[in-house]
Amino acid sequence: MFDHNKLVGRIKEICHTQAEFGKQIGWSHTTTTLKINGNRAWTQDEIHKAVEILKLDSSEIPLYFFTLKV
Repeated sequence: MFDHNKLVGRIKEICHTQAEFGKQIGWSHTTTTLKINGNRAWTQDEIHKAVEILKLDSSEIPLYFFTLKV
């Protein structure tokens, strides 16, 4: 399982709500929740789109999407 706490923080910083992030990425509320909570895997295309929305550098992808839960 991956720890998405940093991702959640960035979503709040840039999009203000998970609902707004989901809307921008084109997901339903359910899909957004499942992805952010780690119950559904992210595709490469989804990660790429999220990086654009959240104004991340590609070098930050591992930090936001692939940090293991301890």
